[in-house]
Amino acid sequence: MDSNLPPEKPRALALLTDFGLADAFVGEMKGVIHGIAPDARVIDLAHGVRAGAVREGAWVLSRAFDAFPPGTVFCAVVDPGVGGDRRGLVLEAGGYHFVGPDNGLLAAAAERAAAGREIRAVEIALRELDRRRRGTTFDGRDLFAPTAARLAAGLALAQVGPELEDWISLAPFRPEAVGADWEVEIVTSDRFGNLVTVAAEAFLRETFGEDWRGIRVRAGGREIEGVRFAYEEAAEGDLLLSIGGGGSLEISANRGSARKLLRIGPGDRVLLRPPAA
Repeated sequence: MDSNLPPEKPRALALLTDFGLADAFVGEMKGVIHGIAPDARVIDLAHGVRAGAVREGAWVLSRAFDAFPPGTVFCAVVDPGVGGDRRGLVLEAGGYHFVGPDNGLLAAAAERAAAGREIRAVEIALRELDRRRRGTTFDGRDLFAPTAARLAAGLALAQVGPELEDWISLAPFRPEAVGADWEVEIVTSDRFGNLVTVAAEAFLRETFGEDWRGIRVRAGGREIEGVRFAYEEAAEGDLLLSIGGGGSLEISANRGSARKLLRIGPGDRVLLRPPAA
């Protein structure tokens, strides 16, 4: 461990990337982390974000970070602008640190963690501490992993770089009103083919009241009615609506793939309609 770091108990360090696991990218990041903070507990949050899908990565991070205890450092890398002039960033909010590119990837998670309280932001300026670079297109290994490792080992945020007053945010994750209906974005799809939307359960309850489970969704030329408690409430192969583990409305198929059945996916939009009268 770097002798300049304080002898504090290492924090958990969670990784989110669009790297997949077929190449050595994730392993190299872990190697760098281990060399700086060998006692840190490194956890894989997700590496299957679609390549370059910053909005999808931001959603996954914002819905998953609170499964970890405060004090956790998140190193998130979905970075199609690597090698360009976008900044490296650390956001501190609610006891969490979020490390990654300043392209909107970190903002939603930090905003949820802050819950209206202060978000501290610094630009990563640890160039004197970087590993010797090989190329210019792997900031995950050469910049973000070293920074996250040092934070996990106890480095103070002020030592990372100068404070920032602004950082990039993405368009809000929320439905948009269309007359009496709502247009709802599909933000990601999991390996089971479930289509995850940005319509949070809290939004459904507030908008549709006690009958919210009777909502209807128009998707891929089909209408699906009623939010179910379990997949088995629909016949095998049939479509259904549910509230997924991230707390938002999902379109699923019992023992099947809604993505394949409807031929839609992340970036597409569906129509959310009130319960039938």
